[in-house]
Amino acid sequence: MHITPIIQMTDNCNMACKYCYVGANNQTDNNISINKSFKSNYHTLLQFVDQVVEYNNYTSTRLIFHGGEPLLINLHNWEMLLTDLEKRNSELKFSIQTNGTLFSNPILKLFKKYNMEIGISLDGPEFLNDKTRLLKNGGGSFKNIFKNIEKIIDSKMNCGVLVTVNKKNYKYAKEIYNFFFKLKIPFTVRPIFQTKFSVPDEYLLLPEEYAIFYCEIFDLWFDDNDSDTLLNQEFASMIAQFIKPIEGLVSCNFSKKCNEHFISFDLKGNLYPCNRLLGENEFHYGNITENSLKNILCNASFEKLSNRWENLSKTLCADCDVADYCYGGCPASSFYYHNNYLTKDYYCSAYKKILHHIHNKVQSTL
Repeated sequence: MHITPIIQMTDNCNMACKYCYVGANNQTDNNISINKSFKSNYHTLLQFVDQVVEYNNYTSTRLIFHGGEPLLINLHNWEMLLTDLEKRNSELKFSIQTNGTLFSNPILKLFKKYNMEIGISLDGPEFLNDKTRLLKNGGGSFKNIFKNIEKIIDSKMNCGVLVTVNKKNYKYAKEIYNFFFKLKIPFTVRPIFQTKFSVPDEYLLLPEEYAIFYCEIFDLWFDDNDSDTLLNQEFASMIAQFIKPIEGLVSCNFSKKCNEHFISFDLKGNLYPCNRLLGENEFHYGNITENSLKNILCNASFEKLSNRWENLSKTLCADCDVADYCYGGCPASSFYYHNNYLTKDYYCSAYKKILHHIHNKVQSTL
């Protein structure tokens, strides 16, 4: 197994997105205390990275920095962290998922030095994004994020956008596609999901609504004669699945055993399957300060989640013609919607429609 760690740099955020899955929309951020907490747990973070690298047999390992908002960690601490990581005798690569509001010229210069891949959350053009992704003062975030995206593009750094499809933007596939096409920046779409913080119903999607959106935006890309201008890796991977299925190729959502590919870490040393399940006691693997990563990934909690697909393949997914492409979907979605991570993803019917649609679309062109 090869593990990609998702590192929760902080639970705090400077924004108040309507559908926040870590509850940061209700928090008040204090940069001094956030960075003090980071420094006090810094040794534990380095200890974790060292054990991940060892677990991966010193092969190339990507660290994904997440939050909350990871750029609430100040420039000095980022410099210290990336410098210390570079000193280690291992092939480390870096990615960050951020709301895109806090970039400064010095942090961009630092990230370029270390080839940081940047993922920014943005829900489309301004009239859509600012319905859901708000600042703590209630103002829209789009103008600030867009300005920073332009800086990143001008710096010739790797950058992509994550679009959360929700009740407020799912009817605007064409507007979203044209926006990113004009910007020439790759984007990925994900359906909004319920969490322990109870996302308001006015933002949640029905599976059929997500299927409608996804099929429409896929067609816009597939039928666009200039689609090579905007290579959407996710769409290309979906097509590739029908040529030669590769388990987990498209995303962690479609991984047979996602817990064997990803692990989530908080700065106190706690380990969980992924950032969606961070803080859920039922999914707590253990703590890196009390046990080694190698031992933790052999415990009963880890093994139980690894057996999810074996159970589904003999029961609920046994007769499904696309089961070998999605593997029952995301266990976190199953847990939050059905209170049972061993059942199918809430968006199962949407994935089935999407996969059939893409298959038929590809077949019609051959």
